[in-house]
Amino acid sequence: MTLTIDWTAIAAVAAAVSTAIAVIALLLQSVQLRRSIQSSVYQQMVSMFDDFSKLVVEHPRSHALIFAPSQHASLFGEDSDSVRARWSLGIHFNWFESIVIQRKRFGAVPNYMWNHWVGILRLELEAPGLREYWRRYGEYFHTDLRDCIDTLLQDTDPNVLTKRSTRGEESPRT
Repeated sequence: MTLTIDWTAIAAVAAAVSTAIAVIALLLQSVQLRRSIQSSVYQQMVSMFDDFSKLVVEHPRSHALIFAPSQHASLFGEDSDSVRARWSLGIHFNWFESIVIQRKRFGAVPNYMWNHWVGILRLELEAPGLREYWRRYGEYFHTDLRDCIDTLLQDTDPNVLTKRSTRGEESPRT
């Protein structure tokens, strides 16, 4: 009895195995690419947040105009502090706009990161200066950001401010 080798069958199996290996390699590369993009987006987010923070830290009057309840009316004056504070808020909302677009249009912001930054936005929208700036200039931003902020403002009662406790529950702000 002679054994014959079916070279066609062997070639077909080899082709199937090499195709499977190529598909697996492409999947791994796509996962690595997605992680790289998410990392890049995160670094961009942190950099833009740092730009805003630097402006506010270097100019304490801007911070007061934006965040202090008694000062937000002065935010819309023509003095250099008011103008700087408005520009800072423009940068800040551009930063949030970038996050929202990266999330909605490109899927580049994972849930854990999105939840963190949208939580910050929700808290910051409790500041009278940010709310008033948004009321006056919100139309100049992308519709995705406008939709996001509209949703947050509907879910946020400006008369009941909250903060997260160390255990993650919400409690009234004191």
